[in-house]
Amino acid sequence: REAEVEMDLLVRDDGTLTEEFEKLAKVYKVGDRQPVLLGRWLHRYGQRLLAFHQDLFANLRTKRALQKNHYDIIYCNSIYSLPLLSYYVENVSPGKLLLHIHEHKFMFEAAATDEIKLLTAAAAKIIVPSEATRNVILARQEIQTERVEVVSGFIDIAAKDSATGDPAALRHKLGIPDDAIIIGATGNDDWIKGADFFMELAARMTTKTSRQLKFIWVGGEDLYVRRRQFEIDKRGLSECFINLSHVPNPMPYFKLFDILVLPSREESFSLVNLEAGLGETPVICFQGAGGSDEFISQGGGITIPYPDVASLEQAALKLVEDDDLRHDSGRQLRERVINGYDVKHQAPKIFEIIKKICNND
Repeated sequence: REAEVEMDLLVRDDGTLTEEFEKLAKVYKVGDRQPVLLGRWLHRYGQRLLAFHQDLFANLRTKRALQKNHYDIIYCNSIYSLPLLSYYVENVSPGKLLLHIHEHKFMFEAAATDEIKLLTAAAAKIIVPSEATRNVILARQEIQTERVEVVSGFIDIAAKDSATGDPAALRHKLGIPDDAIIIGATGNDDWIKGADFFMELAARMTTKTSRQLKFIWVGGEDLYVRRRQFEIDKRGLSECFINLSHVPNPMPYFKLFDILVLPSREESFSLVNLEAGLGETPVICFQGAGGSDEFISQGGGITIPYPDVASLEQAALKLVEDDDLRHDSGRQLRERVINGYDVKHQAPKIFEIIKKICNND
């Protein structure tokens, strides 16, 4: 929104944020096809051929449009965006490239082709969301330490706080008794997110406390939801487990949760920590799993050894049985989020880095 800044944005696909992006920048889309009327004669192979040519020419149009511009800086918001850079914006000066890496060890190594390693090494500056991820990058790339800078994850606190809704109404909608303790988790259900750990936790805890428990997983597309439901049914957890797909606004759920479990095998920095913190919900996560461990170990939850589900169970039972500890931890987490992780605290740090690169500082 700075008047002194003009931005173009290249996105892979349309998403929930595209409309918001278009208010701030000119948005280009990978493979932005033009509509074509097809005759009945065009069978499926012809459609595939047409789609291929549509993509080819759409990408060439976007490439020509981007290369006409003389950018002062190229900001890549993921290591996975680097292949787009090498195709769409050729001959980028290393001094103009700012790379923001949100991937931790496994995802970084999975993406790190020789081309990506070269572009990463050439970046004027690399931003990472945690010290843990900074250490991963420095251990795997020959990069001067001062070129890798930590800017923590952040959220728009005012917007998130206003979107929490009515937890009591949501509890009623989901059919959860007023006295039940709700243990939640969220994610798209790929292997990294650790849904298997969460279901194992639910199976272990159901007989370990006199308090009624409800487990909720929020997130994932239809196939992932059906896979989880298959496992829930096989384990006999249907009575205590609510299995939900992606929701446009998860904040009411984070406010509803009494405990948030982050069973991820690794995260560079999970924004769910901050969103749960706004709802005064304490967090449990694995040690050595990246930025979440780094963040929660400073207060607002419990960290436990990876991948010890027995320790995860003990930590969850501790928060279930001790109301004061649970509420105090949640309040501490909210205070930490409000005092240091708002967009107004962290986003200016990124803008300062951008200005320094543009000014060759």
